[in-house]
Amino acid sequence: MRKRQIKPKKQKDIAKERIKILFDEAEKEFEKHPERADSHAKAAKKIALRYNVSFPRELKQRYCKKCGRYLKKGVNAKVRISDKCVTIICCSCGARQRYGFK
Repeated sequence: MRKRQIKPKKQKDIAKERIKILFDEAEKEFEKHPERADSHAKAAKKIALRYNVSFPRELKQRYCKKCGRYLKKGVNAKVRISDKCVTIICCSCGARQRYGFK
């Protein structure tokens, strides 16, 4: 079995920067071409998996883990707030993401 190759810090920093750029592009493209925004979000997820980098919290909330779509709150995602958590519901597949707060 092959050993898993550890990526250098410089490559991980570049990957994080590319992920942020792709989400910025998805934000711009969402109004006219939502399918293009979805493809940007999927590409960002692929980069994160390849370089073993996690999404920042604000970007995690804009990506559906189940169907891979770009989520825009109020347009294709519902946001519900309860006493203990914030729930983001994807309108296309119904997946729920819960984030706690104090």
